[in-house]
Amino acid sequence: MYETKLNSLVVKGHIIYTDRFASVDKLLHRYYCFCTLLLAAGKRKHDGDIGVNGDDFKIDDKNKFTHDFIVTNISVLSRQANVIKYKIDIVSRNWFNCISNISYSNYGKEPEHVFDILKACLVNSNLRIDGMTFDSVKTDVKLNYITKQNDNMFSVLDYLFSCLYYFN
Repeated sequence: MYETKLNSLVVKGHIIYTDRFASVDKLLHRYYCFCTLLLAAGKRKHDGDIGVNGDDFKIDDKNKFTHDFIVTNISVLSRQANVIKYKIDIVSRNWFNCISNISYSNYGKEPEHVFDILKACLVNSNLRIDGMTFDSVKTDVKLNYITKQNDNMFSVLDYLFSCLYYFN
């Protein structure tokens, strides 16, 4: 399960994993664990109603989701003998870019639209943006803005959205 939210910069979710071979035990002592999630439709050749096995199985590149996640927590849901069911909490790897300190100022210029400031801060944090989305969203709110010493994308987003009266 994974979810995205309108006012959140990272994808969060969890995986329910049944471990029969103690694979998760190898991860418990690590400081960081990463998980690459690939969900895709498969393509396979068919001969009428019969599927043809072999090397013809391919991933449909148009119908796939792939993303890197950081494992934030591993908890045990149940255990029966040597079979353990885990819940693995994950957050997008973009989290590292979002918590890094950001420096931005538009003082000494004309006030800018809030979404233009947000777009510049996202680019400054090495986050990919969809230019079409930012170009289609408009607001009348303009301001001069300067980040504080410990600001990151989470604090910048909270402040800029509060200027638009958009709260959780």
